[in-house]
Amino acid sequence: MAGVLLVLLGAGLWTMATWAVNSSIGVDPVGADRPAAGSGELYIVQPGDTLWSIAAGIDSDSDVRDTVDYLADTNGGSSILVGQRLVIGR
Repeated sequence: MAGVLLVLLGAGLWTMATWAVNSSIGVDPVGADRPAAGSGELYIVQPGDTLWSIAAGIDSDSDVRDTVDYLADTNGGSSILVGQRLVIGR
């Protein structure tokens, strides 16, 4: 029983230390590739969003494929996560 408690205590301390270090150096666990402040308008990815749906919503005047390419290039690739911050402004 004491061994289990030590493992749990160690895991808790490790988690807290990792969080403290990441916070102090500015690591963001969701959207870690967060763009720098002032680099354009931001959009927070919602459940069900795709780059295509986001592109279609922000650019109705031109070819959506160009906007999808822009979003992928600007935000580190075509994979997105709920809660991720995307630069959508040019």
